[in-house]
Amino acid sequence: MAYETVAWLNADFTEKVIQLAEVDSTIKVIDVSAKPATAAGDNYTSDMVRVVAEFTRKQGKAKVTEKKSLLFKFEPIDEGPRKEMIVKSQIFDIEIFMMTNTLRKMSELLGSRVSAQTYYAKLERPLCLIIEDLAPLNFRMANRHTGLDKEHATLAVRGLARFHAASVALCDKEPKQKLIYWRGILNEETPEELSQFFKAGVLGLADEVEKWPQDGKRYAEKIRKFAEKAHRVEVQALKRKDDEF
Repeated sequence: MAYETVAWLNADFTEKVIQLAEVDSTIKVIDVSAKPATAAGDNYTSDMVRVVAEFTRKQGKAKVTEKKSLLFKFEPIDEGPRKEMIVKSQIFDIEIFMMTNTLRKMSELLGSRVSAQTYYAKLERPLCLIIEDLAPLNFRMANRHTGLDKEHATLAVRGLARFHAASVALCDKEPKQKLIYWRGILNEETPEELSQFFKAGVLGLADEVEKWPQDGKRYAEKIRKFAEKAHRVEVQALKRKDDEF
């Protein structure tokens, strides 16, 4: 795995991160294990690694042993088109500021968290976010093939509504926050590689639609024609309109 070549991902570095997160200088990491945090194909713009650290700490006069699970979210490490595309788009740089600044302030406004806690952000390449692992709190990724039932869909929409309201409140309080996120992943400056990636997705959709037993070929042809202008249409649709809520 790519992350195995990252020399600084070791017990000493993990110890410093946990000490900062727990505000406890008595923590001493005695063992670290790492494995991929997602299945192949589940994560496109970063490499996710679950790191489990076993450590000791002082509690009064006693020394106790504990374990903590962290998620290391890397900007793509392996050289190649994927890494070049992510670096050019700067989406990982923006994500770091979102996680370490904006989401923290939104949580403070709400009085409850809207994201996992960020423990550390490494700003030298490969960029890396070290965040709280929510799995021990029984959070789970939904199966994208089966989708959500009504109960979970309602929960998701309510969560998005709270998220949106908190972002509007924060922008009222700190207007400069809006300037940081002036563009989305698709914009006039989108790298050509990323534009081609989305075009390929539209063409892939056309190939699937063509298999439909009724009117498949008819609609597939329409989608293929749209693929040629998809990027232009998407850019226009995603332009921010400051006169709208």
